[in-house]
Amino acid sequence: MHIPGRYPGRIPFYIYLLVLSLFTPGCLWALEPEEILLIVNSESRDSLRISRYYVSKRALPEENVVVLKCPVSDSISRRDFEAAIAGPLKRVLMMPGWAVKTRCLLLTMGIPLRIKPDGMTRHEELAFAKTKERIRALKDLMDDPKTDRKRKKKYKKEIRKLERELSVLNHHSETASVDSELTLLKRYGDYSLGWWIPNPLYFPSRASGKRLIRPSEVLMVSRLDAPDLETVFRMIDDGLFAEEKGLNGSACFDCRYPSLPETGLSAYQVYDKWLRLAAEVARQKGLRTIVDTKKALFAEGSCTNAVFYCGWYSLANYVDAFTWKKGAVAYHIASGECQSLHGGGRQWCAMLLKDGACATLGPVSEPYVQAFPPPSLFFSLLFNPKLTVAEAYMLSCPYLSWQMVLLADPLYRPGKALLKR
Repeated sequence: MHIPGRYPGRIPFYIYLLVLSLFTPGCLWALEPEEILLIVNSESRDSLRISRYYVSKRALPEENVVVLKCPVSDSISRRDFEAAIAGPLKRVLMMPGWAVKTRCLLLTMGIPLRIKPDGMTRHEELAFAKTKERIRALKDLMDDPKTDRKRKKKYKKEIRKLERELSVLNHHSETASVDSELTLLKRYGDYSLGWWIPNPLYFPSRASGKRLIRPSEVLMVSRLDAPDLETVFRMIDDGLFAEEKGLNGSACFDCRYPSLPETGLSAYQVYDKWLRLAAEVARQKGLRTIVDTKKALFAEGSCTNAVFYCGWYSLANYVDAFTWKKGAVAYHIASGECQSLHGGGRQWCAMLLKDGACATLGPVSEPYVQAFPPPSLFFSLLFNPKLTVAEAYMLSCPYLSWQMVLLADPLYRPGKALLKR
């Protein structure tokens, strides 16, 4: 997983976690069924069945079900996304009262996962070729033994800038998950589609004062999707079971490094530190906690009765180290683990759900590590009985209009379940 530079945050975790607990925005407390729009694809029989099941289980008002017609596939073009998904949903929000009432969109199996960028125009193709030619020329200059170190540094900086321009020209940076793009549905068409938008509800973004989007303009988005229909039904049922009967078991955190330096941490090392902090939170909350600091992943069968899991980095290669308690929340930090949920393979999002987890999250493409929710923040928020999993995710997700997907019943409250241990 490529990381562009070091992690930029300067706020110590224990400070912003304390402030966050004191100043959590009121608009993110206690999500209710009537505040959810349930999005259904009329072209998918599974989508329709999930809709009926969820409405019956969570007492969602029938008028909150929105039926779209879009391709049943993992990917959708930007043009088709605007015509078949964003446009119709935006028209719903323009109806009297719905923009204020709606706080969460819940997508169902059959809604595409990923937005593909549209192709280049002729003008962009010419600019792309010209930029690539300039990059080749600069690389030749860097390889020239007559070029001194100062000039090499200058050329390297220019190459990085030009490579970013290439990404803009071929619209590569406009790739996003359907889910993440829909978080900004109220503003869609009014911001740059290239790269990401800082999430104004994520605490470091709020602390910095740099807001391109107002908190009130952000929608929570979750998805009821999995490798098969039965798994989706189980996800819904397991959350309800845990809230009623309680959730108790192991919290498993799989670190990457045996030890960490005290200062000058790289982005990878910052997330490894946050895994350790998440383990400490779980331990203080009374969960049996398993922490592995070896480079190798948890061995098969080593995490029994898991209620929480976070670890990395086994790209598209799920390791079955777990038995799961009903209501378990888990995610794996690696690129593209939510690229598909139905195409086979060993990607972590699909396999975690198929194996027994109740909720997970992951990216549809390369997100860069700093786009993942910090484990210490995300799991700390899950202990709050007033927060649903969708609210905990939204408060800990750094970027919007980007790659992440939350796979969960947005009304599920792990903190409520944990109180009943």
